[in-house]
Amino acid sequence: MKRFLFFWLSLPVILAAAGKLPMGTSGNRLIFTVKNERWQSLKNVQVFICTTPAWIAFDDDVVTIDSIQAGGSVDAVFMFDVLAGEAGRSGMVELNVFTENGWPLAHRKIMFESDLDLAETTLFAPYPNPGNPGTTIQFGLKEPSRVTLVVYNVLGRKVRTLLDDSRPAGLWDVIWDGRNTSGSMVSSGVYVIRLQTGAQDIRRRMIRKVMIRK
Repeated sequence: MKRFLFFWLSLPVILAAAGKLPMGTSGNRLIFTVKNERWQSLKNVQVFICTTPAWIAFDDDVVTIDSIQAGGSVDAVFMFDVLAGEAGRSGMVELNVFTENGWPLAHRKIMFESDLDLAETTLFAPYPNPGNPGTTIQFGLKEPSRVTLVVYNVLGRKVRTLLDDSRPAGLWDVIWDGRNTSGSMVSSGVYVIRLQTGAQDIRRRMIRKVMIRK
């Protein structure tokens, strides 16, 4: 689901805002409405993203606005993705606005938190599927857990253990490069991905299938 965020940036006042961003989402837009409260127009205004958390990936870090008439406003639009990882991470996006001559017009800090919208622990369908030869396996943990992620062939033989570790609650990506335990590429065909979570005596198992095509 795409996330649209709107902020009003009144020059040259420093403002602040906060919000939660759903984890693992792409195609998000961060929209800054830049208003010129001066009596003359502004030209070649540049809005820079100078600080961002590692879990937010912006397509570009600068937007240039050709002109803002006196008393007018223009949107600066930044596209971004929210990466997978631990839930509840917080971070700051910091922006600066400059004139065409490099004079600062405004500064803004926005605090965000990664939000996990997940009713229960889930193993999602691998993508791409078919993999050629690799594929990404994504799972979401509602709560911290021991996690085992294993690939099997259709005969039930273990091909490779991708993960055997404890992870906090969150959304996680694991890449399978299409190789077995010895490092050799597997043959084309259907493989089974099994996720096990929880303590030894109350383990929960989930299974997905993926096709590898070479």
